[in-house]
Amino acid sequence: MLTINGARSSTEDIVHAYAVAEQGTYMRDYIENDGVIHQVDFIYVKD
Repeated sequence: MLTINGARSSTEDIVHAYAVAEQGTYMRDYIENDGVIHQVDFIYVKD
């Protein structure tokens, strides 16, 4: 599952968010269990 700021998102949503981010960036947060990634969260970080 992919999320942006806690909301479930598609890969297209992620690409669009990266393209329009002008004054910040997105930090990836990998959620894993026993070494297997189950979720990737993208959290907007403004400088």
